[in-house]
Amino acid sequence: MKLLLDTCVWSGAVDQLRSAGHDVIWVGNWTEDPGDDAVMAFAYSEQRIVITIDKDFGELAVLRGMPHHGIVRIVNFSAKRHGDVSLEVLKLHGVELLTGALVTAEPGRIRIRPPESKETAPVKEVNQSQVRKLDDSELLSEKNWQRAVIEAIEELPNDIRESVGYSPPTARTMDVTVSVEPIDLDDERESHVARIEITWWWTMREKGWPAEFEDIYGLGGIKEEQADWPIITLHSPASNCEYGQFPGRADVASLKGEVQLAILEEMWCGGGLSLVTKDKQGRFKRFDGSPILEWQFSEEDET
Repeated sequence: MKLLLDTCVWSGAVDQLRSAGHDVIWVGNWTEDPGDDAVMAFAYSEQRIVITIDKDFGELAVLRGMPHHGIVRIVNFSAKRHGDVSLEVLKLHGVELLTGALVTAEPGRIRIRPPESKETAPVKEVNQSQVRKLDDSELLSEKNWQRAVIEAIEELPNDIRESVGYSPPTARTMDVTVSVEPIDLDDERESHVARIEITWWWTMREKGWPAEFEDIYGLGGIKEEQADWPIITLHSPASNCEYGQFPGRADVASLKGEVQLAILEEMWCGGGLSLVTKDKQGRFKRFDGSPILEWQFSEEDET
């Protein structure tokens, strides 16, 4: 099949899909990202299925009626699972995708919006027996999310882990601390301890969302049901980024990956403690070129 992988899809998935015989273009190899509209138009012009983790492509198709040749959205899987999940979805629902379906894959569930569907059309849920291969990681829960955060820290390389700590967790909160120190003597930024705030919310409605997302999560929104799901949020002050994972739907590996990325982002924004840098694909490396998170790199990248 002809595929177009969005830049947010793990680069290692490219080789996995090509090895399975698919014709793959990855937007991450382009000199610049032209934006979702242009990516969607390009994929349509070449009759390629779009694979993404971004909900915007589905909204372009459903709300704005942009033509496409099928869209796969991967939700709440760790980056290193993107290739496996894509292959399984293409195997199960390739025919439907080729006719223009929208397929959303998340742990334990696959949803399919047929090509003729509009915003109000029903969405088909696939029988659970068909998605067992997507479920090889423990699902997040109230009982295991704090353990997942601690494991994420413990699994970091030694030189990174030495600069990371965490506060005693409460029932709903846990802070991860990151010692940040610029490595360049001419860097005017001061050494400090950054804090990543991790919070359990009983519902997304309790947490709230920016006003611009009211049409999505508010009354009558296309994702209104998600407003009543529990959510775990990670807030990184230095990078001003916020991430979210849905317990009961996201797996433990996904939260661990988000925690590790948030820690490295804080280090990178703070000036490069432990020689943290990024390559052109946004993956974290040391200044000697060695990868920090092995799961961000395909086997071919590491050789």
